[in-house]
Amino acid sequence: MDSGTEDVLGMEKSTDWVWDWSSRPDLTPPKDWRFRHPTGLTNRALSIRNAKVGNTGIFSRGVLCTFIVTNILSLLLGAGLGYWLSKKTVVLQLVPLD
Repeated sequence: MDSGTEDVLGMEKSTDWVWDWSSRPDLTPPKDWRFRHPTGLTNRALSIRNAKVGNTGIFSRGVLCTFIVTNILSLLLGAGLGYWLSKKTVVLQLVPLD
């Protein structure tokens, strides 16, 4: 490459531009600045165990009982529907198509 091409690209053979770019001072706060932790916010307040929906907690006894009962009912309904469909399919396969 000739010197005309280097000027067009804006690059030099030296690496002074890298040193100038990377030699900025570290960003530090002023000496009289002190960090104050927010007092009203605690880790316990942000726990999912303390979350509420309406007036009841998410993991209250009533919510967990309802969750378990609806899951059991859903399982029984799905198993019954699957059993019924499998029996219906077997009966349809036994019918001769002649």
